Amino acid sequence: MAEKMTWLELRRAIAVRSGDRQKEVNSFMDELVKQIMEGLRTDKVVRISGLGSFKLQAVAARKSVNVATGEDIVIPGYEKVTFVPESGVIA
Repeated sequence: MAEKMTWLELRRAIAVRSGDRQKEVNSFMDELVKQIMEGLRTDKVVRISGLGSFKLQAVAARKSVNVATGEDIVIPGYEKVTFVPESGVIA
């Protein structure tokens, strides 16, 4: 397996390995992502046994400088999704 893989390459690889049609794999992957996003919106964390945890992590607002003008600016805070694999999953 490649070190990095696009979403499309992942879907194709799953279809080939499972023997399922690409359309079925696409539907499954779309639903999986929807369920994870819904869980993050409601609970801020999604744990999948045997895989790991997706969590929303707050990133604080910070000061920066507009390189074009030299003017001080504030980059607003936001939430990002992090993933922590379950212990022992990656060998």
